[in-house]
Amino acid sequence: MAAVQWIVVWAVVATLSAIVGAFVANYKRRDPSSWAAWCFVFPPFLIVIFLLSTNAGPRTRRPSFDQDDISAG
Repeated sequence: MAAVQWIVVWAVVATLSAIVGAFVANYKRRDPSSWAAWCFVFPPFLIVIFLLSTNAGPRTRRPSFDQDDISAG
């Protein structure tokens, strides 16, 4: 039973870490989906995103699927 409890604890910590990482990355004008994924896999990455400075300029924006198709040719 102890193994199941550790898995549940890790799942909760990883999920909360991903959510916090996405919000902090968005606030610091970085790609929230990428940071959320990395924080989910490796929760101590939250320390890294907190230590990074805020990007200057506009927020990062991923191109939509239609824009990817147009640029591919």
